[in-house]
Amino acid sequence: MDFTFTDEQRMMAAAMRELLDDACTPAHVRAAAEGTAEIAQRAARWSKLAEMGLCGVLAPESAGGLGLRDSDFVLLAEEAGRAGLPELLIEHAGIAMPMLAGLAHDGLAADVLQKAARGEVRLALLHPMNPYALAPQDSDVFLISCDAGVQLARHDDLEFQPQASLDPVRPLATFSAKRTMGSTIAASAAARISWDVARERGAVYAAAEMLGLAAR
Repeated sequence: MDFTFTDEQRMMAAAMRELLDDACTPAHVRAAAEGTAEIAQRAARWSKLAEMGLCGVLAPESAGGLGLRDSDFVLLAEEAGRAGLPELLIEHAGIAMPMLAGLAHDGLAADVLQKAARGEVRLALLHPMNPYALAPQDSDVFLISCDAGVQLARHDDLEFQPQASLDPVRPLATFSAKRTMGSTIAASAAARISWDVARERGAVYAAAEMLGLAAR
């Protein structure tokens, strides 16, 4: 088996690095850590990532994504780490997006998938194995583990309680439901498999992110 990255994968990573060298400088990351980053600046950075198609790298072409493979995202995760990217691109595009794509069989989930591929809504995962939500203010729709399987919930369906975090760029919060949550998009058996795969993706992309950060 050949584990060498292709020229196309390296070119995409190089294009992302060029974008972040301009849109996510150390000064930008420092401002995010100090809480002085402008909302408009962060929104503009996310829009640039979306324009490159990075929000939908692993979403199917039928949903407006690029339809690429997990291995195509590894170098992108490394570049996100190199830049110290405050936005949750890895969680959105690398983990939540392919999970939703595998479960989006009804109208609501399919609609969310298409909007997420365009970067119009930002996805995140919530699971009991991790009691904290990561930077919840940066996510619009959550895939949540529950007894019935996987549910979709919007930010306003949940209540978040800030918690201490070692990383001021990525604040933590505990979460609870404020009201009956939205659509159940997967039964328990399919959900277990989806969460297992999501955990594996998360481990791989977190390693790539840390490699980029360490190299920088």
